[in-house]
Amino acid sequence: MLLLDEPLGALDKRLRETMQVELRAIQRKVGITFLLVTHDQEEALSLSDRVAVMGGGKILQIATPRALYERPNCREVADFIGEMNFFHATVRQITEASVTVNAGILGIVTFPANNLAPGIKVDEHILLAIRPEHVAFAETGLAGEIAASTFLGERNHVQIRIPGRSDPVAVSAATAPPGPAVHLAFPPERLIGLPSRD
Repeated sequence: MLLLDEPLGALDKRLRETMQVELRAIQRKVGITFLLVTHDQEEALSLSDRVAVMGGGKILQIATPRALYERPNCREVADFIGEMNFFHATVRQITEASVTVNAGILGIVTFPANNLAPGIKVDEHILLAIRPEHVAFAETGLAGEIAASTFLGERNHVQIRIPGRSDPVAVSAATAPPGPAVHLAFPPERLIGLPSRD
């Protein structure tokens, strides 16, 4: 086993990305386990077959990079691995196939049951979570106004102010927002139900 403790931390972005490819190639060639410690989420996801996310001295979740990103098991993991929008909700019904929640400003929402974290029951308060790249601009839906918009090359990162909500909703889209007033759609298959710590 080779222990790597923040091996790329002192490098600039371009060199760090090049070295990530090199490290991955070396690991495949020599065929031994690399144990990498890093605070860089992108580095952890790109270099690892399995990732352990720690918080408060405890392991919160161990999974593949894709599983951590798409199916975090708690808010701490969701916040650490990329950006996430959260909405408070209350579970109203759980079936084998789906979960129905009252999500306040989002209304009554139904999403796939396999997107609900284990152990959550009817009438529990949860966090309904969705990544910025899964929120879409639409002709109808949740109404809001653009608070800030940043062009990042291949994508636009937009902050949408929603009446009655303190935190803006983050949207990452390939196209620029249609105007200062927008409507947002939240695909049900992209919603994740996580335990609420409130």
